[in-house]
Amino acid sequence: MPGCCVDLCKNRTEKGARLFRLPTGKRNSERRLEWLRLIEKNTLPERAVICEAHFGEDQFENKREDERKLLRPFAKPNLLEKHTIEAKNQLTEKVSRSVEIEIYDKQNPININCTSLCNDSNSHTNEDNSNNMTNNIGTNVVDESQNTPLIKKKDKDIRKLKKALQKKKRM
Repeated sequence: MPGCCVDLCKNRTEKGARLFRLPTGKRNSERRLEWLRLIEKNTLPERAVICEAHFGEDQFENKREDERKLLRPFAKPNLLEKHTIEAKNQLTEKVSRSVEIEIYDKQNPININCTSLCNDSNSHTNEDNSNNMTNNIGTNVVDESQNTPLIKKKDKDIRKLKKALQKKKRM
């Protein structure tokens, strides 16, 4: 069954949460855009849902005989601050990873130490995961967590720097 589409919210129907679909259709396109803005999403599938935890009591119909929670016709998710703050805090938690590069020739070794940042949730500091690589131009790269997207991007940047240094050394 579906789960709430708000970041870091784990509510699902299996856990007893009441879920509500985002507005759909041409008549509700403005309302849907407003909901997306409130939950800080650009787009979501048509069947995306938000749980009852993100709506204040004033957003529900009162005094229903069957005691089911139904949203009022123009309700908006308005209890998002806790999840939004947690998501932003999680994104800003960074861990420093050190990358050592040795560019060497037979005459002069050049050592470059770089520090890159990656999200804590993607990092792996296990020594078993550390990699030593040597490429064909005599460059040794030691990287503790090469499997994260940010590290891969940094590796690409480092390769560009190495090429620039090699060209500079030849001059």
